[in-house]
Amino acid sequence: MNMIKCYNRFLAKPIFWLINIVYPFAAIILVVIMKEEILFSGLPKIFLGIMISTLVLSAEVLMDHWIFGGVFRKDSYNLELIKCSPKGRTYWKNILIWDSLRRVISVFMIGIITLLFLYNNENKEIAEYEILLYFTTSFFTFLCVYVCRFFQSPLANMIFVYISLSSEMIVVWLLSQIQNMAVVVSVIVLSDLALLTANYITGMKVFERSYRDE
Repeated sequence: MNMIKCYNRFLAKPIFWLINIVYPFAAIILVVIMKEEILFSGLPKIFLGIMISTLVLSAEVLMDHWIFGGVFRKDSYNLELIKCSPKGRTYWKNILIWDSLRRVISVFMIGIITLLFLYNNENKEIAEYEILLYFTTSFFTFLCVYVCRFFQSPLANMIFVYISLSSEMIVVWLLSQIQNMAVVVSVIVLSDLALLTANYITGMKVFERSYRDE
């Protein structure tokens, strides 16, 4: 609970409501709308899955920019107030940990809900493709968030989002050619854990270096 409190106190009020209320409910409502075919009824479901993956990756990177905005840069000002507190290091550590946990929960919960609502009666091949799509989305989301924290420009972030989305479609197609899905998913999960660990380690190193203006 302490991590959640630290994280929420770090957020501006509009961002707090956006991340904790608007974003998850909007994702669920979008899936329900697609399920009931209120919108996008003419599109194959596989394209609906790609659409949701695109929205998840874009939303996560955009929200991270609003929260941290180039926090890994040397000239970032995000850590200045935190450094004034004797508990600043612990506070920042809690923020980094909960931010990663929140992103993991959000990405995979949206993926699970989408699969349950849209693909429960589909054939095995499409189901496997969608599972692979969402695991790959998690990897590119974590990667893009990590890279974009070195840049303060929204334009740079959007360029990385575009590159990530284009690369993701190619990677999903290549991975779908591999017969052993369990091995592929295991490698992606390990890669996700490596990116989350790198995000935490980099965040803590940036905090320590900021005292020495490095």
